[in-house]
Amino acid sequence: MPCNQSNTLKHALCSKLGGGLERAIVPVDSSVVPIDGPYSHRAGELQDMVLRSMGCVNINSEYTTIDSHFSILDYLKTVNNQETDLYFYHSDHLGSSSFITDADGIVSQHSLCRSIFCTFSKEFIRIENESKIRIGIQYLPYGELFAEQRDNTARYYTPYKFSGKEKDEETGYSYFGARYYMPELSIWSAVDPLADERSWLSPYNYCQLNPLNRVDLNGLLDTKYVDENGNEIANTDDGINRTVTVKNDQRSEFNKAIEDANKGGTVNTPEFNKSLTAKIDEHNFSGTTKQRAAIGAAAASHNGSTAWNYEVKKDNYPAGTEKCNKFVYDVITEGGVTSPKNVGGNWPLSAGKWGDPNVFIKGWVVLPALEAPQAGDVAAYRYDGWNDATGHSAVVTSPNGITGTSDRTHNINTCTPEYFQGQAAGGTTVIYRRYIGITQP
Repeated sequence: MPCNQSNTLKHALCSKLGGGLERAIVPVDSSVVPIDGPYSHRAGELQDMVLRSMGCVNINSEYTTIDSHFSILDYLKTVNNQETDLYFYHSDHLGSSSFITDADGIVSQHSLCRSIFCTFSKEFIRIENESKIRIGIQYLPYGELFAEQRDNTARYYTPYKFSGKEKDEETGYSYFGARYYMPELSIWSAVDPLADERSWLSPYNYCQLNPLNRVDLNGLLDTKYVDENGNEIANTDDGINRTVTVKNDQRSEFNKAIEDANKGGTVNTPEFNKSLTAKIDEHNFSGTTKQRAAIGAAAASHNGSTAWNYEVKKDNYPAGTEKCNKFVYDVITEGGVTSPKNVGGNWPLSAGKWGDPNVFIKGWVVLPALEAPQAGDVAAYRYDGWNDATGHSAVVTSPNGITGTSDRTHNINTCTPEYFQGQAAGGTTVIYRRYIGITQP
């Protein structure tokens, strides 16, 4: 029953006691002022608050005697002792509890090794008095406890372990907010509520199978912000499925927005991230309108051509090879844009990489699911079931047209986005990428 000195409850108490829902109070719609001051003042305010709050649910006064359950409050009114049970968490880069110090700076919990790395002095500290080692915790990569040591004399035992989340001792699961995580199995206990946004991943996967340098704050999808080279610069657990490229000329404004959101506690909210990514997208897309139009026009100009057919030779692509990625490469180049190549720089980027949303392509971003494709965007999907191709790629030439190679018509052919998706092998999902340009150093 969260209370404050303004006679309000943080949550509506809707119990059957004394009338149930008909006497439910209105939830707080403004900031709740905490009860401050010394213990004696806090105890008195809390005692009064409990009595008033019990009256809110129509409990008769004869039942509001609280001495039998809150007698400690009367004691607290007379004392103002200093708090001694203070503990400070020292976490690793994932937020997992590494070691904990008490109010005197004594290490009360830490990993099982005999020395620990002090982040303050940047050196290893030898633990000479092992009697002070109360609890030791070490983890496997996906959060399973590798080893744990506990001294029965320890006054405090933290339930907050892997990734800083509370572990339920009965089930062994860790509670993240949206769902429970099962570290022994390296999976979630329930399906991601937004699993359809990432059809290429298991809905039970943890941190996209990358637990060494990624964290999940609440068990939902996230937004990852990267620089122009694909290096992660921020990650917010907001339930949105996106990787957003922040160009060099936006970094200062972006850093300020993230800093302010962290201070205000809104950095992991969908509202903040939708607003921020919308500004980034507007900036990125507005600067490449002409180039994208030129790419779309170049692709449309080859409609009906047989130059990229499977049966013919095209530049260094021999007859008998699929050339959908070669077509995409050529029309991007014709549009005046440097086209991406595979590692090594000898061949055009494969269709599978164009169609894999986990592959970073410099100067190109994956569009969010609800963003309508435009002329000059690349449409692609990845498929691993073919021996002679990694997927299929083409170029958007109009809101209702996608142009690329076709084994059905044996020429460059234009179809609708719906048809392109319907023909995707293995039921894979078509993704769209848009050119945003590259900031010159």
